[in-house]
Amino acid sequence: MKLSIVVATRNRADLLNVLLKSIAEATVVDGDNTELIILDNFSNDNTREVIKIWRPRLDFLLLENDKNFRGSMQYGKLISAAKGDWIISPGDDDVFIPTSLNNLANLCRTNGLTGVTLIAGEALTMDAAGRKLPKVYKPPKFKNPNHSLARTLFESPYWMPATAVRRNTIEFDNFPESLTTCDWWLWINGLTKGGVFYTDEPLVSYRIHEGQEQRTYLNQMWELDRLRVFLGDIQNGSLKAWVKTVQRGSVSKFIFYLKEEIKGRQLSIVDLIILTQLILDLERFGKMDQEDAKNLLVECGVDPRFVNTWLKQASQDSDFNQAIEVVKSTYNTEIHTYVTQNLTGEKGLNFYLYKIREFEIRNTITPMERKLIDAYRRIKNWEIIRRLFKR
Repeated sequence: MKLSIVVATRNRADLLNVLLKSIAEATVVDGDNTELIILDNFSNDNTREVIKIWRPRLDFLLLENDKNFRGSMQYGKLISAAKGDWIISPGDDDVFIPTSLNNLANLCRTNGLTGVTLIAGEALTMDAAGRKLPKVYKPPKFKNPNHSLARTLFESPYWMPATAVRRNTIEFDNFPESLTTCDWWLWINGLTKGGVFYTDEPLVSYRIHEGQEQRTYLNQMWELDRLRVFLGDIQNGSLKAWVKTVQRGSVSKFIFYLKEEIKGRQLSIVDLIILTQLILDLERFGKMDQEDAKNLLVECGVDPRFVNTWLKQASQDSDFNQAIEVVKSTYNTEIHTYVTQNLTGEKGLNFYLYKIREFEIRNTITPMERKLIDAYRRIKNWEIIRRLFKR
């Protein structure tokens, strides 16, 4: 099996019908080289009837949920069931361009994609009624995969309906529980293991309408979700594996592009945390000189007092304990009440630094931001969010 088309749908029977029609017109689903998997995510409209209508014309695997699973949980179920070397996941409200889908299926059958982990296509746009809109999405075309990775640390530059990912890059043991950043996690997984092939043609028509789920998410939610996924699944998964195996020459190119991406960009707190953790790992595993790591952290906007502490023989517990004492003598005594005597070493230092960040945020956060964080806590019991923002 070369290509798996996986579709999650809920209460969009009419739109799903249009998507399936475009797949049928492409005549690519043959059960041997290309498969179709549909997940009915607990629909209560006539979605099942539409699926039954297409059963004689399309060969597909039907999965069903007994409750509404949002975000990455539905994609994890689809991807786990997929058998293809490549996976693409259109929205149930999108429409494939049949000739382009044929070209993608043929491309996935070739042997000329060595070292490629993402196939990025373009996307047309349309309104709720299917009328063409002027906007055309074109992915950023970077000649160097290090530049692709550097950009993706800050944003999700590829559109999920128009991007195929190589299945063997997906780390199922670290599959995230995420509402908004499953695509970002997939791109990081792919880019730490290979490069991008650009198709130079529109693959789908992307429908823009009021019913889109992503319209219900605030940018702050994506930021918090990104932080949770990075610290919980990426830093100790695909990114750490990349740090351990990447050559220093490649790191130099990555740092060059990383600096290019930082220029003119207003870095968020989440950006700073991600950059700090990555740079510290690069230095810790001998892929960056300590002075270069220090200068880059300061260039990113990190307080130099912390940089000197973090980088001073960070592999030895005694130095971490010394760093903790520096932090204790620098910050408000309110922070000290959170720390027990057995928090020593790297764990203790990390704990102190989180409490410092919490203390700083708590004194600048707005009432609206506090309501957002409280709402997010109720959605999911995320330990890292509590550690950063607990009142």
